[in-house]
Amino acid sequence: AGSRNLRTSTPGDRSADHLASGPTDRPRDRASSLKRATMAAWASSETIVIKAGTNVVSTPDGAPSLVRLSGIVEQAAALMLVEKRRVILVTSGAVGCGRSRLRKQAALNRSFRDLRELHRRAVSSTRPYDSACAAAGQLALMSLYETLFSAREVEASQFLVTQQDFDDATRRKNLKYAVDETLEVGMIPIINENDAVSGNAGYELPTNATFSDNDGLAALVARLVGADLLILLSDVDGLYDKPPSSPGARILPRVSPSSLRRSTFDGAVVEFGAKSASGRGGMEAKVAAACRALDWGVKCVALANGADPCVVAKVVRGDDVGTRFVPDADDVVASSNGGRRHAPAVPSEQQQQPEVGQQQQQLVNGGVVGGDALVELLERTRAAAQTLRSLPGERRTALLGAVADALEAHADEILAANAEDVEAAARGEDGEVPAALRQRLGLSQKKLASLAAGARALAAMPDPLGRVALRRELAEGLVLEKRSTSLGVVLVIFEARPDALPQIACLALRAGCGLVLKGGKEARRSCACLRRVIADALDAAAAPPRDDDASPLAGREKLSDAVALVESREDVASILGHPRSAEFVDLVVPRGSNALVRSIQRSTKIPVLGHADGICHVYVDATADAAKAAAIVVDAKTDYPAACNACETVLLHRDVVASSTGGAVVAALRDAGVAVRPGPALLAAMSGGDKQTDLARGLADAEPAETPLSHEYGALEVTVEVVDSVDAAVAFVNKHGSRHTDAIVAEDAAAAQRFLRDVDSACVFHNASTRFADGYRFGLGAELGIATGRIHARGPVGVEGFLTYKWCLASADFHTQHHFAAGDKVYTHRDLDVGGASSSS
Repeated sequence: AGSRNLRTSTPGDRSADHLASGPTDRPRDRASSLKRATMAAWASSETIVIKAGTNVVSTPDGAPSLVRLSGIVEQAAALMLVEKRRVILVTSGAVGCGRSRLRKQAALNRSFRDLRELHRRAVSSTRPYDSACAAAGQLALMSLYETLFSAREVEASQFLVTQQDFDDATRRKNLKYAVDETLEVGMIPIINENDAVSGNAGYELPTNATFSDNDGLAALVARLVGADLLILLSDVDGLYDKPPSSPGARILPRVSPSSLRRSTFDGAVVEFGAKSASGRGGMEAKVAAACRALDWGVKCVALANGADPCVVAKVVRGDDVGTRFVPDADDVVASSNGGRRHAPAVPSEQQQQPEVGQQQQQLVNGGVVGGDALVELLERTRAAAQTLRSLPGERRTALLGAVADALEAHADEILAANAEDVEAAARGEDGEVPAALRQRLGLSQKKLASLAAGARALAAMPDPLGRVALRRELAEGLVLEKRSTSLGVVLVIFEARPDALPQIACLALRAGCGLVLKGGKEARRSCACLRRVIADALDAAAAPPRDDDASPLAGREKLSDAVALVESREDVASILGHPRSAEFVDLVVPRGSNALVRSIQRSTKIPVLGHADGICHVYVDATADAAKAAAIVVDAKTDYPAACNACETVLLHRDVVASSTGGAVVAALRDAGVAVRPGPALLAAMSGGDKQTDLARGLADAEPAETPLSHEYGALEVTVEVVDSVDAAVAFVNKHGSRHTDAIVAEDAAAAQRFLRDVDSACVFHNASTRFADGYRFGLGAELGIATGRIHARGPVGVEGFLTYKWCLASADFHTQHHFAAGDKVYTHRDLDVGGASSSS
């Protein structure tokens, strides 16, 4: 495999530069920015799949390579134990190991008289891929891995899979569950194809979700577990522009699927050599697997030499090692005039990118990687935010009104763009989109009207800037004030939910903040259209400079620069990992899973406001009114099942099970089309033999919940569980919830107050649906999201989440510290009335 690689010849010998997205007019700046982006993206990888090829784990005679295996094991263990990452190992080598064992065992079982004939037959007829070889080698290879990982205090688990395990939905679900569970308890899953039964001898390059070698298997595994990084370890240093042994051959440090395709379009001849004699895939299979993994949402793929004992650590750090495969959306290619342009995977008229002089619009509409352009974007956003903050409150109020009018005026345009996103999601253009995500993706006239109403509600609120929260006389004639002010620039990473964009933008405008937004790729057309509508409205309604404002920024910066949109993951990684990131961005808000929040926190020095999963509970107490309980539970589950404040678990007091209340609640859920899954305690109650057992059996479907108790369905499914008391309910919620929103239905005021006091969630309700946990319903106008932490903001985050404060000290004459040291003046520290006071921020 080391001598058979990508063969390229092209006029002018320029194909290598082109494939590698080669140098532009400022190669050093570009290289350094790409390196920073790569380091940040790869360093934040939460889940990593490592594939060790045959030539890495085995010696030429098929025996295990103890040196290379030990290096891989040591690095994987360090990632798990020290850096707390999830690691999966896809390994080859069983067939080669088994072949040598079979030959040895065959020799021992025959007489010396047969040895010469045996040797002749073995050399001539032993097939390189044989099911018996695989059966003999799997145990030996796994025993070796178990010994090596045990020495590093890591337990291993083995998975032998075939194509059927990925084709069949049930088998695929079971496989994912088993892998996730082993990862959850800190074990490393070791995955290999079950060659003993698959009969897979290697065949044409795979299509769709098939694999003919362990490179393809590694891509499928990465897709299955939602990996951030896939590392393909081979016996070559990476992808070369020609066979590595050829004169002048050089490695391609960075490629994308489109850059490989463009090499053919520009006249290059790309040829792959023969497959490896010891492995089954070869370089062509590795490239195909890397491209498929990127198409399936893996952030990045690395191809590197497994002989380097530190190669995995180097790849994760983002060092210059091997070849990096990046998605097309993250690729920057040299344009024909020497500038940079973004190369989308499927170009359209709307996606045609402008030249260098229009880098700002390029970043907003398409997402682009590039140090200079990205820094310029952030600097312009910062300047526009300063302009916004300096505007009088009535001018920012007028801007919100203009945005509301624009959302209504351009409704048809917005809905048309959204329809394209919805259709693309249904086709699986960006991979399979879960039903809950598709539900959040859609917009409607009603939803746009609600967004416009939210903008007007924010406009009707008092100006949040310059509010005086404290006024204190420090000494006679010396007054200190604590005033609210805008936070600055906020980076918000949100899911494929386009209605979040105008909500967040309006909150930022009300608070005088700048925004950098990164939405889910499934909503890219909707987000681009919404951003354009809002930007045009801001520029059209931009205020002239204030007469009393001497700031050189006033009136010069475009207000539309205050709301920027980037689309690629590498843009976000560049911002998070930039050495000057704190100069550009003041707060990062990742709206998504706990894993996303932790990943962002690890990859940046910017403060992070975390928004966690929405695992919400409704506890029906023994004193609950049956009608109230049924209405609240049904509303909490069915009003918007995909929302983060929808109920996912209903807790029933054990006395409720024995009364009509439990039956009324479950019957109402079933009538609403909800599948009711029993938890472990209810399932146990259903298997008894008394009267209460019969009642319990009516409270859930026979099919038990296959998911953990800490699970967010996001659909018309719910878990029903039994608890013995309000204290048990509190303990259950605090253990299995996400600290988002939880509710109690009870007529006993003391039980309700105990629940409200002891449940450690951002929102805790009594006799009210969890769906009330919303910025608009709280009267906040809109919301940035639901914060479940305890610092800066908690619960629905409205305008307050975009604010901070500053201390302003004013003297009626003049004061110095010397006055107090000399005894000429004394501190009074007398609090003054603030009333409705406000001042310019």
